[in-house]
Amino acid sequence: MTVRTVHNPAPVAPDARLRRNRRRALTAALALALAAGGTACGSDEPSRYSRTCGVVVDGSGSAAASRTGFDAEAKLKATLQRFLADKKCRKTSFAPITKVSEASKCQVSPLDLDPNTSKTADRERTRTTMRAVALSNALKLLRCAQKEEPGSDVLGGFRASGCPSPPATTRRSTSWW
Repeated sequence: MTVRTVHNPAPVAPDARLRRNRRRALTAALALALAAGGTACGSDEPSRYSRTCGVVVDGSGSAAASRTGFDAEAKLKATLQRFLADKKCRKTSFAPITKVSEASKCQVSPLDLDPNTSKTADRERTRTTMRAVALSNALKLLRCAQKEEPGSDVLGGFRASGCPSPPATTRRSTSWW
């Protein structure tokens, strides 16, 4: 004959069980709150840009869409938005190269490419939209410069944009606007 012994857990006072359940519920609520708080802080939100960039458009005769020119409009359309994105430009100012660049009547307002938005706004979409606005502004400035004041005060254009002038040995490239 075999005797089985059945072990019953020690009797637990009802308030001890209640305290244990409250402690578990509090721990679970705290863990859930921390997890929710971590996602609400916007840790996956892109960081803000801080660089200021100058866009200098060439309204001189060499920028015309001809055999002797380099077609400034086509170059702007092909490269400006990518340039602004790659350089992570936040503020952008514009200046033309005309016969009197610093005193030119062709002007467009500076632009914030990474403006303050609500926490729920898609920051990257806003930046993309603002880069398209920057392209539109640059094209408007270019058309004015080519029509109203063709000329080639290059250093004046750089001074008007707030950009440092390129070294005398720098050749025209896609990184200088």
